[in-house]
Amino acid sequence: MALNKITLLNELRKFGDPQYSGFTGWPSSLSDSADKWAEALGLYASTILPVSLGLTQAKSDFKTQFLLITSGTAPVQLPVAFTAFALALGLGMQPLYTAVPPPIPISFTPVIAIGFVSSNQVCLSLASDIIDVWFKTGTATLNSPPGTTIPWS
Repeated sequence: MALNKITLLNELRKFGDPQYSGFTGWPSSLSDSADKWAEALGLYASTILPVSLGLTQAKSDFKTQFLLITSGTAPVQLPVAFTAFALALGLGMQPLYTAVPPPIPISFTPVIAIGFVSSNQVCLSLASDIIDVWFKTGTATLNSPPGTTIPWS
């Protein structure tokens, strides 16, 4: 298995796109939103290669950082939450691999830019693309010979 952006998109649409047949409702609070985002990312990352045993910690770390979002801080705090998730995921690749999480903070600026004129599906599709591309910039180096470095996939 490997990272699958369609899985991520469908999970995000469950709570972010009322036109989606699987829509379960908007998050009822910041805490509910943190839970739904963490679960969506967790399902997406559950198939990452190399395998990570840090998924539970990654979701917890993501939620902790997500819950620090206040009015106006999302553009700064949301990337921090994603970085926390990726760091924990990378640590879970040890001892077989030494992971380097995505080196550049994730940016949702393109989603914000189209959000005023596009459907929820279009916005979530773009967000899924951004997340998927970002995660795949992470790398892992095998800790035994030949020491091969591979991208997260």
